[in-house]
Amino acid sequence: MAGYLPFEDSNLMSLYKKIFKADFSCPSWFSTSAKKLIKKILDPNANNRITIAELINNEWFKKGYQPPRFETADVNLDDVNSIFDESGEPAQLVVERREERPSVMNAFELISTSQGLNLGTLFEKQTGSVKRETRFASRLPANEILSKIEAAAGPMGFNVQKRNYKVVEVKDHRIRDAAPCFHSSIPS
Repeated sequence: MAGYLPFEDSNLMSLYKKIFKADFSCPSWFSTSAKKLIKKILDPNANNRITIAELINNEWFKKGYQPPRFETADVNLDDVNSIFDESGEPAQLVVERREERPSVMNAFELISTSQGLNLGTLFEKQTGSVKRETRFASRLPANEILSKIEAAAGPMGFNVQKRNYKVVEVKDHRIRDAAPCFHSSIPS
């Protein structure tokens, strides 16, 4: 509504503190009822936060709302029955294949992909293992990016595995000798 995020700070810890305290302000052009609703939505205490049912019944949310009018249509069961032939077997249907495209993310999904900005890490216990990922954004089409990754990795002996416009893994197929672990004990 305002055109900017309710919580904003260049320091990540300060940002988390603002979210935890619900330290935000609404523009002066917001109505009082809109400000109250936003305050209820952004309440850091989940027990006090507004529910979906309460949100739908809120005066601001309902202002100007007109329930949808659904049209009734006569359904011809001959169309439904025509799918099955006399033997009861389904008829051969034509399946339309759609070209897969890269996923589109909104700002919140994009922020949550960053380990440092994902608020979920504040509330989850760390298991000790650290997942390493490399992410980037580009204006180039996904198929062009993937072909450039393959072109760069191939001559170095890497095999690029991709699925749904994502590089799943870049594997090195070269075999290297590994020395056994060396343990020494120093008498005390």
